[in-house]
Amino acid sequence: GLGEREIDSFNVGGDNIGNDFNFSISQIRDNSDKTLKRTFIPRDYQLRIYKEVGNQNTIVYMETGKGKTIVAIMIMGRIFGIDFTSEFPFRNPINPNIKVLFLVCDTPLVEQQKKSIEDSFQEKIKVKSIQGKKGKNQRKSRQIFQSEIWSQHQIFVAIPAVINELLS
Repeated sequence: GLGEREIDSFNVGGDNIGNDFNFSISQIRDNSDKTLKRTFIPRDYQLRIYKEVGNQNTIVYMETGKGKTIVAIMIMGRIFGIDFTSEFPFRNPINPNIKVLFLVCDTPLVEQQKKSIEDSFQEKIKVKSIQGKKGKNQRKSRQIFQSEIWSQHQIFVAIPAVINELLS
């Protein structure tokens, strides 16, 4: 589960001319879960691709239905410190400040991929789909995206055209 503890400040001593050194840690989160099991078992070829990709920029070409999304979820997991190659992937605390932009080619895939990602991360990571808005609502969408939505979510699923609109 999610546990939090807060430390305002503490003194670790001073130097030899009387200056104190104070450090503060505003919040330390431990949202690790040593009991939550993964929702999928990667196939051997998905594991090979995952390991080969490493931390490089890579294009993975696979036929429809062969598991590109699983490979992408495993790579996103690595970014967040989640090991989907393990039966219990959520052993380490997750950094809530990491952001991932997951782009899909068609609007109908946005919600489908969002659901797949949410199911895999089991509410440990917040996922937001971003749909395009036309006309005067577009400016409002931009403002929301740049503030509360950005701070409340770690993974964003959209088509490239929508992200381009929001960033321009």
